[in-house]
Amino acid sequence: MLLRATISLAALPILVAACGRPSQEVTVQRSSDEVLSCFQLNSEYQANLDSIGFNRDESLARERDNLGSIAGVLVGGVGALAAVDMGSAEEAELRAFIARNRRIAELSEAKQCPPLEPDMDSIVSELEAAEAAREAAPTTRPEEQ
Repeated sequence: MLLRATISLAALPILVAACGRPSQEVTVQRSSDEVLSCFQLNSEYQANLDSIGFNRDESLARERDNLGSIAGVLVGGVGALAAVDMGSAEEAELRAFIARNRRIAELSEAKQCPPLEPDMDSIVSELEAAEAAREAAPTTRPEEQ
């Protein structure tokens, strides 16, 4: 009985960590959009590109952690499944930042600002290609690495 209680308490931090984090709210269209200067549009666009990269990296790290947790099931039993992060905050934010940057690109073009680089179509293409490559890659068990 005492052993079960100890194991349950030890699993608590793992269960809490598995919940993921809440997604950051990203508004695609804002009431202040029309008054932004070309410089401000470019600055926000570049900041959003940084956020897109961060969310992609965070999503990849979560996938690696989940693979390790699933591999732990083979070694440690079903309790290791509690460490799998099923959150999708990164994906939701990624889509929102992409949508926001597409809106910024529309505004920039309407104001006849210099083109924003890199364009979102190429960024989305790169993200989709990386996702397809990751899905097509064979998975290996940790002991095979």
